[in-house]
Amino acid sequence: MEGTLEGRTADRRHPAAGPADAPSGGAPAQRLVGVEFLRFAAALGVVVYHAGLELRAFFQPAQVEPLLVWTWIGNAGVPVFFTISGFIMLHGMHGGFGHPGSAWRFLLRRLLRIYPIYWIALLAYLLALPPGRAAMPADGAEALATALLLPGHAARVITPAWTLSFEMFFYLAFAAALLLPRRAGLGLLGAFFLAGIALGQAGALGESAPARLAGSPLLLEFLAGIGIALALQRRRLAARLSRPAALRAMLWGALALFLLSPLADRAGLPAVLHMGVPALLLVAWAVFAEAGGRLGPAVRWLSRFGSGSYALYLIHILVLALLLPLAGALADAGGRPLAVLLLLTALAFLAGEALHRLLERPLLRVLRRRLAGAGGAGKPPPRAPLRPPVG
Repeated sequence: MEGTLEGRTADRRHPAAGPADAPSGGAPAQRLVGVEFLRFAAALGVVVYHAGLELRAFFQPAQVEPLLVWTWIGNAGVPVFFTISGFIMLHGMHGGFGHPGSAWRFLLRRLLRIYPIYWIALLAYLLALPPGRAAMPADGAEALATALLLPGHAARVITPAWTLSFEMFFYLAFAAALLLPRRAGLGLLGAFFLAGIALGQAGALGESAPARLAGSPLLLEFLAGIGIALALQRRRLAARLSRPAALRAMLWGALALFLLSPLADRAGLPAVLHMGVPALLLVAWAVFAEAGGRLGPAVRWLSRFGSGSYALYLIHILVLALLLPLAGALADAGGRPLAVLLLLTALAFLAGEALHRLLERPLLRVLRRRLAGAGGAGKPPPRAPLRPPVG
């Protein structure tokens, strides 16, 4: 979840699940079970984090602070989403580099995936969000910047939407890379991100919101996802990483580092280290566990909820705000913080699923059909195989 448009402190205040939640290169051809599971888990973690913050208004610090130590780990959702996004983009567009029209088709699909449901959610916030919960646009220019997810404006109404500015920046850079042959495109993409981060950390880019985005170390998390996709395509390396011992090391290493992240944060370590590194390990575990056929039935069952993660991401702040009177009533009636937290999380999850199934999914189906009918879809590039030949 994180170096954000608003700076590092804003990263910690307003984390949220990112939108890179569907293969973007062509029509979905292969359901990535491990990635879908992580999308669900990451989105739910973000909801838990924000629900935990709301509890502070209704309970004494001694009652709620011990719980918030653990809900804070829900911050991990954003680096997980950024890493997934990097992986999915390269995995889905594996054969699209240097092909005429690939960059345009890629961008068009991402715009259709991100903006229509975001605009619907934005309208819902403007109509239903209780007063004082967000800084509403002061004029038409601010409203347009918010609607377009421009850096410094994306979080104005839907506060966690700062992550969407990062996603759009990555999509634009990746689309430019698609114009070139694969090796050159990926090399220039990596060099562009690394140079921006170096200049940003040196203070050479200035303090504007776009400059802070372009110089944010959080962009490394997208590159980490690309690295996982590249590793998957290397037969021998993928075979080693799909072995049980390697998978156990990745999974338990990620969980241990996430549990230690509150201490690392207090010690002043950068978020890209204490959350980005375990996010890399966790996404790698999901990818290579599936490649080796080693995902369990519980993961496979929960993965069905991954497709609704973007809808949950968009709507959960509004749902939590509308549920505050219920939370207050339960606290006054003697409810325990953990019980109230679980109830708020469950209701937000149900609202996100309803938005996904009743509106987002049918809307995407219509938009993709019209895109294909207008000739905008073209022929999707071949995907990299998910399951390498492991021995």
